Amino acid sequence: MHFDPLTDYGQHNLRDADHLLKWNFSELIKTLITLAADPERQMDIIGESENPGEEMVLDFESFYDLSAKKYIQAKLIRFDQAEQLDELGAMVARLDEESFSSDSVFDDEVWTEIRNKSNHILQSLGMDDLDLKIEESEKEEEKPGGEKRHAIHRRRVIVRK
Repeated sequence: MHFDPLTDYGQHNLRDADHLLKWNFSELIKTLITLAADPERQMDIIGESENPGEEMVLDFESFYDLSAKKYIQAKLIRFDQAEQLDELGAMVARLDEESFSSDSVFDDEVWTEIRNKSNHILQSLGMDDLDLKIEESEKEEEKPGGEKRHAIHRRRVIVRK
């Protein structure tokens, strides 16, 4: 299966199994780019969050654990790359709630190990030349009951460095 990391697969028909798998894989790549980034950049990518570490971990689990076998079958990753991703999964699975705070993301040695592992995986995938651009859009949303609120939507887009 051909995968282009610069394609926004979310704009395709996600009812098509191939497009859905490519979209999931692109979200995994975005997550790896985020995990590999330095702490300041991680905060920029995640945005305001009390537990940025938890968001990164949940993204990884959502976009790797649930589709790993499909990525191998579609030849999006090789077995050795799956092993590296499994090792990263084991690292993030050992994190506890205290590891999810901004302070921990900046200071804990385990996050340095996660960054290094994520960088290594991106290199193995040939995608270490990628970065994320954050696109923000403002929107007026109506809550149930008719109350309106102002919302900012953040979208992560893969770009070349």
